[in-house]
Amino acid sequence: MDSVALAVLVVVLAAFLFGVVTAPLGLALGLPPPAVAAGVLVGSAAFAVLSVPLVVDRVPSRITGRVRLGLRHAPRIARWWDRAGGRRIAGGRATGLVDRGSALLDRLGYRGVVVLAPLLGRWLVPAAAVALDPPRADLYRWAALGCATWSVVGTLGSDLLIHAVRIG
Repeated sequence: MDSVALAVLVVVLAAFLFGVVTAPLGLALGLPPPAVAAGVLVGSAAFAVLSVPLVVDRVPSRITGRVRLGLRHAPRIARWWDRAGGRRIAGGRATGLVDRGSALLDRLGYRGVVVLAPLLGRWLVPAAAVALDPPRADLYRWAALGCATWSVVGTLGSDLLIHAVRIG
């Protein structure tokens, strides 16, 4: 096995384990940016595709139903809690935080959460699958789009930063 193939394999395995933040590793190994972006894409997308069935198929349906019910009714429960004196216990920010989080989830939907998942936390893909119950093929498609987007952005950003440090 030549050194380039070994370096690409290291990038793919590192991206599987750690996500899109491994783009600088590929550049440090001397790979060209397209090879780094492709390796990070393959590794992070493989994690998304393998983690969803591992998590979703092991969560009992009664728990997923309660999670979905909680997501649907969380803003109403938070406002009720606030009126019932919960402000003294949890502080005044709890209701606002739940309201903003619920509004953000409503605005983004599962597609937005899954596209942002490689950047914010790879485990958001299976969490979105459990909590929001999207069609799996659609979930995988949006997860691959998110992995591709953040792989390219991370690789280009790291490459520009490395060039800026070398020049400056």
